[in-house]
Amino acid sequence: MTQSLENLQKRLITIDEYHRMAEVGILGPNDRVELIYGEILHMSPIGNPHNSVVNRINRLFVPAFLKKAIVQIQGPIQIGNLSEPEPDILLCELKENFYSDQKPKAEDSFLIIEVADSTLNYDKNITLNYDKNIKLPLYAEAGFPEFWIVDLNDSQILKHSHPEGNQYKKMEIVMISDSIYCNSFPEIVLNVKEMLG
Repeated sequence: MTQSLENLQKRLITIDEYHRMAEVGILGPNDRVELIYGEILHMSPIGNPHNSVVNRINRLFVPAFLKKAIVQIQGPIQIGNLSEPEPDILLCELKENFYSDQKPKAEDSFLIIEVADSTLNYDKNITLNYDKNIKLPLYAEAGFPEFWIVDLNDSQILKHSHPEGNQYKKMEIVMISDSIYCNSFPEIVLNVKEMLG
């Protein structure tokens, strides 16, 4: 008798196993992948508009948060033992060792940002849906206090805050003509047009 695929249990990969796969060359330095819920997911290539916006935000954030937080660009974070995403931007607590002993976690973080765009002939909603349907529940459940999706297709920022379960209780749409701030630092107001270009 053949067992249906729905009844088969997946073998999930831990963060340690994921790192060992890179060490032995199963995953190469040019592989665009993330470990999410114990599964290795392929990421869309980073196109010029996406990269440009990440650079713009970095240029604005570094001086604005210089003595308040670390601005991490496309670096890994740890969520439990089964997820190690690499958000486009992370605003996290200042630490003297700059996280040399561990990756930032939700309790270290003020803001997490993902940039969603439609470059390189990908369907315009692929990265936006990935960020909304995969990343958002992951970040909310882990307790990241604030999550922005920079939606390049519609020139807006979807600002999520107040995580509860695997969702955020509050969501604001911030348009390109508006200003925005991280809830942990309301005194630092940023111009959305400067971020999006």
